Amino acid sequence: MNGRAAAYLQLLRPLNCVMMGLAVWIGQFLASSWHPNPMKMTLSFVTAFTLTGMSMVVNDLYDIEVDRRNAPHRPLPSGMVERREAITMALLLGTVGLASSAVTSPICLFIAGLFAAIATAYSARGKQAGLIGNVLVSLSVAVPFLYGGAVEAETAETLLLYFFAMAFFSCLGREITKGIADVEGDPLRGVRSLALTYGKNVAARAAGICYLLAVAITPAPYASGLVGPPYLALAAAADVGFVAVVALLLRDPEPENARRLKRIALYVMLVGLAAFFAGGLH
Repeated sequence: MNGRAAAYLQLLRPLNCVMMGLAVWIGQFLASSWHPNPMKMTLSFVTAFTLTGMSMVVNDLYDIEVDRRNAPHRPLPSGMVERREAITMALLLGTVGLASSAVTSPICLFIAGLFAAIATAYSARGKQAGLIGNVLVSLSVAVPFLYGGAVEAETAETLLLYFFAMAFFSCLGREITKGIADVEGDPLRGVRSLALTYGKNVAARAAGICYLLAVAITPAPYASGLVGPPYLALAAAADVGFVAVVALLLRDPEPENARRLKRIALYVMLVGLAAFFAGGLH
């Protein structure tokens, strides 16, 4: 793969996009009793993948100056991708995502449009709002489970609400962790992250609380009889991962360690996603 293609992929963050698509599918499987409509599955994955990609590109467009200091190797500050090219990319991704949601159903178009608006607002202004911005992006990450339910049944089942809550709190913990990682560059944009406003130690404790809230919710679907042992096994593995992240972050709440832990947290969230999928096998 040549350098330009790799730069576009880095801008897109395909792993994040695929995770959002899988989250929507989990919602569809659960809402349809494991018999989702194949055409709707295709449309929903396209919507989740492209709108997530759009939000990633828009985020980097607003973060160019911060990234010049925090991550100068990234596609935009390094010059591998021009700003106008990134804008075109974001517009194309957004158009495809909204079009596929419109074909699915009016309620899906509404949810997808709301997601796109929240994601854009977060990149434009939400980051400066500190914790409020963290909440906005966490809602954006958790909403695919509800979107999947809307694709198939236009309702929100109890199990999907549990998954929504776990995804929200784990993502919120990761967003606060990212604030610690970016503490040196965030003042360039006037970002009022918890780490900048109250200090890295306070931010580390807040992130830890969020991760542990996600962990605390994990037994609820099993205790309610909504999922079986496969879910519990994978969820326990994710719980161990989150507890380890919390312990390591509290021990060393410095930017370099936070950058490493935010990547680890993403992989732990992927294990959690697998647990959600296994929950549908009950």
